[in-house]
Amino acid sequence: MAMPRSSGCFRFFFVIFNFFVFVAGGLLTGFGIYITVEAVQNGLIVAIYGLPLFTLVLGLAVLTVAFIGCFGACNLNGCLIKWYATLMMLLIVGEIICGALLFALKNQSSKLIERYFNNSIYKIESGIGDSHLRNSIRKIQNSLKCCGAYGPGDWRDPYEFCCRSGKICFRAPKLGCVQAAGKVLTENRLPLGITVMVLGIIEIGAVACAATLARRFRRVGPRTASVT
Repeated sequence: MAMPRSSGCFRFFFVIFNFFVFVAGGLLTGFGIYITVEAVQNGLIVAIYGLPLFTLVLGLAVLTVAFIGCFGACNLNGCLIKWYATLMMLLIVGEIICGALLFALKNQSSKLIERYFNNSIYKIESGIGDSHLRNSIRKIQNSLKCCGAYGPGDWRDPYEFCCRSGKICFRAPKLGCVQAAGKVLTENRLPLGITVMVLGIIEIGAVACAATLARRFRRVGPRTASVT
């Protein structure tokens, strides 16, 4: 007995949807690795790591679930496809929750960045901070083109700490690093949010096809589920 033609269509659309999910997972993983490495190399504040790590973890999770779907579709394994649909639904819920948290904790991130800079400036100017802390603050300021937490006035000598290492400058950046970091987070939140929304729509389509296939596999049995 062959799988009904409608089931073959559902399997086709499931493979198409899952292909786009797999590609999106790969792109998110690659982008997450890139921005995480950039954040580490530029000494960016821990508060900014949330966005790169969220992107990386999301990409890896999507890739894993998409692989399960590919394997289940190729082997006509109803159990795997059922697991795929369940995991994908959990992933969609997780994406919604994490996305809401990223936006909700925007003000909290600014407070963490402010506290980090104020403590670091105090340690450096008091002679408590070591060379690693000095280099980290200098890297952050050079990378974000900022000075101090809210401006050059946070430093006793802004030209010493806000100029690039080994270079002489006569004007320190006026933008504070709290505002600069907030701008970076805002600029990256919108593209990431749009990407996650599009991915969510594709995932919903994949879940619908997977759930339909799982029901039909259960009804006709895996051995008879061969595409006509």
